[in-house]
Amino acid sequence: MQRRREAMHDTRERIVRAAFELHRDVGPAQATVKAIAERAGVERHTVRRHFPDLVELIRACTDFGMETTGLPEPDEWHRITDGAELLRVGLGEMYRYWRANEQLVANLMRDAATMPELVEGSASYYEHLGRIWQTVLAPWRLVPGPAGTRAAAVAGTALDFSTWRSLTAQQGLDDADAAEAMAQAVTGIARS
Repeated sequence: MQRRREAMHDTRERIVRAAFELHRDVGPAQATVKAIAERAGVERHTVRRHFPDLVELIRACTDFGMETTGLPEPDEWHRITDGAELLRVGLGEMYRYWRANEQLVANLMRDAATMPELVEGSASYYEHLGRIWQTVLAPWRLVPGPAGTRAAAVAGTALDFSTWRSLTAQQGLDDADAAEAMAQAVTGIARS
């Protein structure tokens, strides 16, 4: 009985890994049950038996991805009391993450527009990103008046995947220069 449970667990893990790899390589919309089964080395009915619901499979992929892709952990940043330093750390960590997972994130963003199951199944990922944003933006929200509102807005924009991609792929900055440019913009706005 124990061996059977272990075999089922191993099969489930292979399916999740195969689905995650397909999400990264071609996107969730193209990750068919057939393709997942082929990559995992199982039959389609085995995938369906372990994951009868697409949202459940996406949740498992999301959990796997959050454990393996190096998603920054904002709880470690609460010791940083200087808002500018916190912003630099947050941008540095997020830009490193975006760089390492660019294809995966681009696929997720593209497919989320047409896959409500993807949005629902990825809720824990989006909640985690929300914690990152809240942590990094907190000091800028304390800056009084319109300068604080603008600084927080630009800091939030700076954390965004599309901003990172624009600064690096389109404008030619490396990750460190992109993070520093955005940090300087936010701190300059906060002082105005």
